[in-house]
Amino acid sequence: KTFFCYGGTTKQSNTRLLVMASYYDHKTGMVPRPTIVIDRNTRDAHYNPVISVDDKGYVWIFSNAHGTARPAYIYRSKRPYDIDDFELVPTTRVKDDKNVFMTNFSYMQTWYIPGKGFQAFFTHYSDPVGRTNFFMTSADGVEWCSGFGLRPSRWVTIR
Repeated sequence: KTFFCYGGTTKQSNTRLLVMASYYDHKTGMVPRPTIVIDRNTRDAHYNPVISVDDKGYVWIFSNAHGTARPAYIYRSKRPYDIDDFELVPTTRVKDDKNVFMTNFSYMQTWYIPGKGFQAFFTHYSDPVGRTNFFMTSADGVEWCSGFGLRPSRWVTIR
């Protein structure tokens, strides 16, 4: 299977961006009907998702934000190599020595490195300026920090 995600619509909601996931089945040559992961309730294509698959086969969907008006979300498939059901992942990061929910990421690019976890580049709005580029990692997709083996109390800001 080759998994993919995209922002699309249905005939009933052609002005609303739906985050969807599906796959190409190389054995059958078929693409099953996509699963709607979340209705972003906007027509703004900046909310389009990105996808990654971890070393256990779970499919991860990163639903971007565009600024701070609406939050970003991370979803994980409930079963390995399966797109039928996704669950919201309560992702956190450390800010000012406190765990806070991570709901502000835009234009994300993320990769899963077997045995290490996720690495992600993205734009973060209003921290510390209007648009700041960040690099973060996560061993489990839930707790995010500034890099492999680095203290989790700081993000890496690229200036």
